[in-house]
Amino acid sequence: MPDNYLASYIASYLPYIFKFNEIKTIYSVKLILNGKIAIDTTYILPSLGVKIEEFSQEDLEAFFKTLFRKGCIVILSDVSLIEALGKSLRYAILSEEKIEILRSGYLSILTDKRIQVISHVDASIFEVALDLRMEGLEDLFDCLIAGTAITHSEALITEDDQIRRVIKRTTYAYFPVFNFSQFMGKTS
Repeated sequence: MPDNYLASYIASYLPYIFKFNEIKTIYSVKLILNGKIAIDTTYILPSLGVKIEEFSQEDLEAFFKTLFRKGCIVILSDVSLIEALGKSLRYAILSEEKIEILRSGYLSILTDKRIQVISHVDASIFEVALDLRMEGLEDLFDCLIAGTAITHSEALITEDDQIRRVIKRTTYAYFPVFNFSQFMGKTS
């Protein structure tokens, strides 16, 4: 059997494989509802007083209402809290009002029973983060956040295209990764 026969055989099934992946993605969104969904740092920044150009306050309120209405537990890496705190302090003009927004937002995240903050000091997170780093995910915080998501949740919502690309070419390719638009478009 010539080598190109196998290639043409596989190529003939690609449309079905892509269709299956599309169906699998839709199924994944339905499957994770009522489950644990990890979110990236971006989505908590406004709670700490940092404006995000990509999303309005109303968009983010709808996002969290959708998650909570569906019974999801939001998984958040403690690394996201550190990263968000750093950005908040870097971008904020430190006034009493800004500090109070930061304090209030930080404490509301820590005390909300629907949000589970996971420590990055965990052997399984370390192993996944190391795998992702070896596969080309360069940012340490991203490695730990993605590692937390893979080991403690059923999906990750992130705007970071590099996280999505790296995960999809690893042994973790089964793990669903969505951006805001994909998640909101498939669950509303």
